[in-house]
Amino acid sequence: MIKSVIVKIKGDCEQGFSAELRSGKKGEASTKVIEGSFPPSSELPQKQQNWQSNYRKYGGMGSSTRTLKAKKAQVTHVSLDDSAEELGFSVNDWLNSAHPQYRRFRDKLVGELQGEGKISLVIQTDDLTLWRLPWQLWDVLEDNKVEVSICPCEYEKAETVPITKPKNRVRILVIIGDSRGINTKKDLKL
Repeated sequence: MIKSVIVKIKGDCEQGFSAELRSGKKGEASTKVIEGSFPPSSELPQKQQNWQSNYRKYGGMGSSTRTLKAKKAQVTHVSLDDSAEELGFSVNDWLNSAHPQYRRFRDKLVGELQGEGKISLVIQTDDLTLWRLPWQLWDVLEDNKVEVSICPCEYEKAETVPITKPKNRVRILVIIGDSRGINTKKDLKL
């Protein structure tokens, strides 16, 4: 059994976020619904942008330059690791905040993320900063078997492609290579 925990988050880092927690067995209707909020954090976007900028300069995804020339202010793996570590600390500080309105919601969320078996944590948000955060670095998730995924707040079921009915005749593709030491005559008779 996989437990599904869905957290729908709306708002922004400057004003804070309203949140709704839904949990239950995956594929079934939610058995719990809890409302709460996430505190504002003006440093999260800056830390995330700093890490992303260093990552791109170092040669990660989205890097437009692939030169071997040394630059005066070149990003090293140490500065990349430092910015990643700073971002991880900021994420944990934000998610472990003692903000009074958030604390109750956080305690309920942590309670839902603990337990036996696999847990699927789905973050529903339209905020790009939250999409880019390394949620898996939250220290609460380290000890639990939690798989984190992110999706938009609103979505529609994709249109299904109709399945074509198979023709009466079965078609088989046979590829025969080097036959030394192998009797392929039986295969060809089929």
